[in-house]
Amino acid sequence: MAAFVVTLDGVIAGWGDGVASLLGYRADEVIGRDVSMFLPGEHPSDFPRILAAAARGQRIETFETLVGRDGMRLQVALRAVPTRNGGGQVTGARATLRDVTPERAEEAQAWLMALLESSHDGIYALDPRGVIRNWSPGAERLYGYAAHEAVGLPYTSLFPDNRHDEAAMALDCALAGEPVSLFDTEARRKDGGLVPSFLNLWPVWDRRGNVAGVSAIARDVTEETLVQEALADSQARLRDTEAMARVGHWVWDVGTGAVQWSEGLHRIFGLDPVRFAGTLEAHLDAIHPADRKRVRAEMHEAVSASAPFTSRYRILRPDGTTSWLDSRADVVAPGPPPGTVAGLRGICQEVEIFHRGSEEAAG
Repeated sequence: MAAFVVTLDGVIAGWGDGVASLLGYRADEVIGRDVSMFLPGEHPSDFPRILAAAARGQRIETFETLVGRDGMRLQVALRAVPTRNGGGQVTGARATLRDVTPERAEEAQAWLMALLESSHDGIYALDPRGVIRNWSPGAERLYGYAAHEAVGLPYTSLFPDNRHDEAAMALDCALAGEPVSLFDTEARRKDGGLVPSFLNLWPVWDRRGNVAGVSAIARDVTEETLVQEALADSQARLRDTEAMARVGHWVWDVGTGAVQWSEGLHRIFGLDPVRFAGTLEAHLDAIHPADRKRVRAEMHEAVSASAPFTSRYRILRPDGTTSWLDSRADVVAPGPPPGTVAGLRGICQEVEIFHRGSEEAAG
């Protein structure tokens, strides 16, 4: 692979064997020098835009003309991704190159067509007026238009009327040179049907450094949407079931000490989620002082013995009421090595409620 690393100020910081073979420069000839050393001076370079995108944490794909050590000019497809230091700060970009000079253009075109043919996403190209100029088989499947029907249509025709302003604004941003992602939109099919979709718009630059058009990738997310809806429905049913049965669920992660409560358990303990610290100590603090030490020991014993936890204990709510709970939990094993325990996953059921002062009376 032909790859090199350049800092945000354009200094070459890394040089791979592949790019050395492609451009003819050894690492000791380029490390520490400005990337402009192998850029032709008469045409604007994409490198300022590439490094600006890297500084924002974005990856970018473009075409660039490079000059080899022997003076030969190469047309390359360039893909740059941000590089980061140990603290996560962007320090530069790692650029990978693929030679697409004219003698290899036919091969590159064949690869591109194979990619378009095999992709399930809808891929199409727009000119600066927002008119469709290219149309992939995936776009035909998603939108229902054949290529000869789609080419020449306005881009906004692929959206329902109430999404036109959103779509037009996204296109304007892409034409201004900024990639745009619409993560929650709808594709309007030829038959008028609406399909939940994600859309990415990416500016296409010409050799003079101007935006010549926009590439678009649309993805049908119907299945993902149905899964999310089913999950939301399942969670709603769980909340209803917990409320009716006066039960709640909890998980204790031994490694981090974190404890998670379900909505039903917050309801039983009478604690707002915002007020619950999410730790083992916070979990135990909600237990009646007379039972707290015993329950702590039982939980740790279950983890040590890798055995189920069962207990009956009282809780003391902030409003002064007291309840008895039956609690049981199974150990959660993270996998190998055998015998290790990641924590406990349990359920509590409220079995008896006492009001303020009534517990002593019932005693």
